[in-house]
Amino acid sequence: MTHFFKKKTLSYFDSAAEGYDRRSRAGIWQWLRKLELKEVFGAVRGSCPEKALDLGCGAGYYSWQL
Repeated sequence: MTHFFKKKTLSYFDSAAEGYDRRSRAGIWQWLRKLELKEVFGAVRGSCPEKALDLGCGAGYYSWQL
């Protein structure tokens, strides 16, 4: 992949993540995110949060919460 296309691709996904994060804070997505967060915290309980690796899609919401 050329440098030009790599830069355009990164730029696109950076802006898409901002929109995703904004949309996920409203309506039914906000409710769902609260349920998911409870499950994520339950899954990592007892582990060392500073060693968590977020491999999901989106804006890193769960990483910020940990």
